[in-house]
Amino acid sequence: MQVKANLEMSNPNPSQNSVPDWWERENRRRQQLLLGLLSLILVLIGFYYYVAASGKTGIINGVDFDTTNYIAFIRQEPNGDTDLYGIRADGTGLRPLTVASDHSLKSNPTWTLDGKHILYVSNRSNVSCTQIYLLGAGQTPVQITYGSFPKDKPLACPDGKHVAFLTEGAIKTVYLNGNDVEQILPPPIASNSPTNGEIAPTLDPQGPYIQEAFSSDGSIIAGVQALTAQGNGDIPMLGGSDEMARALPNGAKTAYVLDPGRYVNVAWIPHTHQLLVAYAQQYVRDPRTQKSIYVGGINLYDFSKPGKPSPKPLMICFGHTLMPRHLTVSPDGKLLAFEGWMFKGDDSWTPLGIYVIRLPDEVLAIREGVKVPPATIPATPDGLPLDPQWSPDGSRLLYEVQHADGKHDLWVVNADMTNPINLTKGVGDNTQAAWSPITK
Repeated sequence: MQVKANLEMSNPNPSQNSVPDWWERENRRRQQLLLGLLSLILVLIGFYYYVAASGKTGIINGVDFDTTNYIAFIRQEPNGDTDLYGIRADGTGLRPLTVASDHSLKSNPTWTLDGKHILYVSNRSNVSCTQIYLLGAGQTPVQITYGSFPKDKPLACPDGKHVAFLTEGAIKTVYLNGNDVEQILPPPIASNSPTNGEIAPTLDPQGPYIQEAFSSDGSIIAGVQALTAQGNGDIPMLGGSDEMARALPNGAKTAYVLDPGRYVNVAWIPHTHQLLVAYAQQYVRDPRTQKSIYVGGINLYDFSKPGKPSPKPLMICFGHTLMPRHLTVSPDGKLLAFEGWMFKGDDSWTPLGIYVIRLPDEVLAIREGVKVPPATIPATPDGLPLDPQWSPDGSRLLYEVQHADGKHDLWVVNADMTNPINLTKGVGDNTQAAWSPITK
């Protein structure tokens, strides 16, 4: 009886067993470890997305000025240096965008789609190899391409996230943060069988790409290919041409072959899948005489339907008449601007000036023996107008004027050809201008 009483006193409520303190402490410790581990995982996930977003470049703030109506351009200074400048379309606000102590070569500036950064080419890091650089706040550019092959002609892609460029004879893209280089043209060849108007790889013209252009929605890329490979002479369709327009819609296995010729360039009609190809000296057979003659002109290709489109001639120029170069289309798709040249024979060309015409509804034919229409902005002994570019709102046209001494000034004129303004006024040699996408 005494033993039973002692047991009851030591455990007055046998149905409720108390948990030892050490077990509670162990549970709390494990919970804290689990919470700490979960917190670490969340931090690592956040860091991963931060690194993925910032890429090789890190976060680069935009330029520290309002880029509305600004034009970026390259100026060669009297000492031979090339510098990047910006100026408003009314001639005010001239500012250097790179520092005078940067003696690297600079070329081909272009803006990102938000107007906050400038892409350009430089040998800043390696004098023997050019790379693409991104310029934002301050005057210290950030390199976004790498490797031992030179890069050229950056172009902001329609998605606002990538930049296209030329390297190793191909068109490639890279994220603006330097991540994920991808080759676009020429694409990998998956089959030897042509489909939907594509050509067999054995007949695929070979040579480096020298121009790239995206449709407004980014679904089709066009380019110009220099036909430098020896095997091209075996392709009858080339007919002695040294350049070729190509286009690669989404889903195509190879790039469509469009127009061969000389001085070929491509331009998209904005907000459409219609591509314009300007060309000179395309050799064709005259059905009347069966002799080879050469023509130049502008063809339209409509990619709104699947398959390779047929060319729709907008302008055909025969023999020693007008030959278009550096074609550009106004933002509303109604006006064309291009350089006009007259072929004199023996690879001799006479510059005529810049032509501005409405997009033709019918074929505009210019035959030999007929007087060539005068240029809208004619060439004069004082200057040769070159490289027209429409402003993003289509209200103005930007162009270069090459003087007798070989130097260039930048000019802007209203779309109706009123109020021409010399932006650079003979200071330095000013070329390779590019409009900011931001306008009022």
